[in-house]
Amino acid sequence: MHKDLISRERGEVGRAVGQAGPGRAGARAGGKTANVGLQFQGLLLGQLHHLHRVPWSHIRGKLQPRVTEEVWQAALSTLNPNPTDSCPLYLNYATVAALPCRVSRHNSPSAAHFTTRLARTHLPPGVHRCTVMVYEQPEVFASACARARAFPLFTHRSGASLRLEKTVTVEFFLVGQDDGPVEVSTLQCLANATEGVRPAARIVDTPCNEMNTNTFLEEINTVGTELGIVPTIIRDEEPKTRGFGGIYGVGKAALHPPALAVLSHTPEGATQTIAWVGKGIVYDTGGLGIKGKDK
Repeated sequence: MHKDLISRERGEVGRAVGQAGPGRAGARAGGKTANVGLQFQGLLLGQLHHLHRVPWSHIRGKLQPRVTEEVWQAALSTLNPNPTDSCPLYLNYATVAALPCRVSRHNSPSAAHFTTRLARTHLPPGVHRCTVMVYEQPEVFASACARARAFPLFTHRSGASLRLEKTVTVEFFLVGQDDGPVEVSTLQCLANATEGVRPAARIVDTPCNEMNTNTFLEEINTVGTELGIVPTIIRDEEPKTRGFGGIYGVGKAALHPPALAVLSHTPEGATQTIAWVGKGIVYDTGGLGIKGKDK
């Protein structure tokens, strides 16, 4: 079974309401028939043994008449992921790509980092595009987040194409033991996660000469406003006097002084306290001495 997400490259995520069928469709308008061409532009992505489990009846409406079942099967037979591989199905309008089946102890079975890379490389140009992602249920969340990461909100590139509103439909086809329908609550969770991944990535991608501590505090205040929370900001000499010597000592030489921002929410009837702590580095803190993955 499958469920869909629609991701606009400028931030909107929701459930898809339908899929384009094969060939051409006729629509009645004012007593006349208007021919509307439906063409699939997209990427089919998954581990090779999962791709083989996708029935042709599910994807033929997206690929015919340009791609036949014989072409689809031939493309699958040519894939040899090491670690990934891809095969064009029809020019650059449709591609099937295979993820690695084997991962190291440092990577998850979803191979999410490859998902982002393949999506950036093989998704065709156009305003309306589609990705069919073939996964087992446990890998859906990480894969959805990786898919969102392929569409960054921050860019300094110029060009008219970057200013166009683009829609990418993301469809999950589930295989394995838990291949039943995706619950609405799960879809909403995926939508919320992708809506969080892209703004977080924008903050990370923005260079430090723009995303300094002053700008970072503006981001925090924006979040606080949306949640109805007034952040507590500890800055200037206050971190030193209140015992936050590490933050003060590391950042005191920066052009923009360090800050500690606290957002607190107390729901009615709360019985426990949970603290989430994170850091946003916008000044060199010794990161040039890159540490190994085992350190």
